[in-house]
Formats: sequence, C-alpha cells, structure tokens
Amino acid sequence: MTNRRAPDFFLVGTAKSGTSSLWHCFGEHPEIYVTSDPGLKELGFFASDHGMQDWSAYLDHFSEAKQDQLIGEVCNSYLSDTTCAERIHEELPHSKILIILRNPVERAASLHNWMVREGYESIRKFEDALKAEEDRWQNKDFRRRNTHGNYRNYLYKRSGLYFAQINRYSKTFDESQLHIELFDDLRTKPQETLKRIFSFLDVDSSFEPEFTVLNKSGGI
Repeated sequence: MTNRRAPDFFLVGTAKSGTSSLWHCFGEHPEIYVTSDPGLKELGFFASDHGMQDWSAYLDHFSEAKQDQLIGEVCNSYLSDTTCAERIHEELPHSKILIILRNPVERAASLHNWMVREGYESIRKFEDALKAEEDRWQNKDFRRRNTHGNYRNYLYKRSGLYFAQINRYSKTFDESQLHIELFDDLRTKPQETLKRIFSFLDVDSSFEPEFTVLNKSGGI
C-alpha cells in the first residue's frame, strides 16, 4: 500500500446493463472521479485472471482525483468473478459496492450481439453460443486464450446467475455498503435512478448529468 488513494466505490456489473452509461455519468459529477479513457474504464485489478496486476500502477490511474472527490472503478467482471468480493474487502474493506441488474435473458442476448459485433465471438447464432457454453466453461485452454476480453463474457447463461454473485458480496460487505439498481429503471427513469445512486454514494444527489445510452448492442 502507498499513500496514494484507492477507489472508494466499485460498480461491479453486470455487463450490458448500463454500466458504460453510469461510468459516463460518474465522470460528469464534480464530486466523483473515474478514469476518463474508455480503454481504461475496466482496470480489473481485483479480477482473478485478467486486468492490471501492479498495485502502484493501478493507483496511478486515480492520481488526478481531487481530495474532495470520491474515486470509483467500473469493472463488470467483478460481479461474476468468484474471488473479487473477498479480494476487494481484504484490501479496501470500507468500499461501497454498486450493482445494476438486467433481465438475464435480454442481457445475455445483448452481450452476445456485442461480442459478435466487436469480433470476439465466432459463433454468430445466439442459440449455438448457448449450446457451446458448458464446453467453453470446462475448457481451460479456451479460458487461457480468451482472457483478452474476459472469458466470462462468453458465458452468457452462467454470468446471469445473479443470486450466487450477489450473495458473495452480501456475505462479505455490510448491507449499508451495498446498493442494487435495475437496468429497466435506469433506462426509463434515469434521473430518479441516478439520484438514488448518488445518495448511496453520499454525493450531491441533485446533480443531473446528461444521461446517454452507450455501448448499444444492435438495438437491445
């Protein structure tokens, strides 16, 4: 550990549930600091099998935060990764954890569309990708070869099993440190949802950033 500041809160997922839009809103709020480069949005230091591994280099990405700003990190794999809750708590036990959930069927289809569009997914039919999931999960070589985009993104069904994912955080962090929102609320009532999120983070909840839907996946 160094004297430099680490994140105060984490948006841990899920993928294709508005996390990029929330990251954009965080960047607009004067009391919040997040990395501004989309390519560095998900640093992944606390992930078990990908992301940054050097603590000092990780902290460097937050060095421009002002003393009166909260620091946040957005990383979707932190929810589905089975070790992240404990790793975050071990290093930063007072962190706040924000989770946003989406209908798991819609989310899986949206994720698959995005993976195909970005060139990560070679199986173009969603149904066939679902059939391949169990073999991919068991295949250690597949995991090793596909950590560039986080192999969990290929686990369309498994990454939507929210109960176990949330349970890891609820068992590790105090209830007051956890906050869950729904993608449908963020999409249909963005300012109300953002107000609740900002209140949870204990920053000015009256601030209204421009809400923009980012990272769309073929209209889903």
